[in-house]
Amino acid sequence: MTAIEVKKALLDAGLTQAALSKTTGYSRGHLNAVINGRLPGNYERAKRHIALILNLPYEELWGSHQPNP
Repeated sequence: MTAIEVKKALLDAGLTQAALSKTTGYSRGHLNAVINGRLPGNYERAKRHIALILNLPYEELWGSHQPNP
């Protein structure tokens, strides 16, 4: 999914990035950077949290196979 599609999935789930921040413990800015692909590295842990909360397969959100924990 693109960043816009991930944001739409959040809205469809009735969540904002601020609510996601409270749920995951990551800052809103950090989550925004992960969603928009602006951080160096992949930040797989945050991506796994987002997929889990949205109840969507990791691969559907991020377009690759989930790495080993």
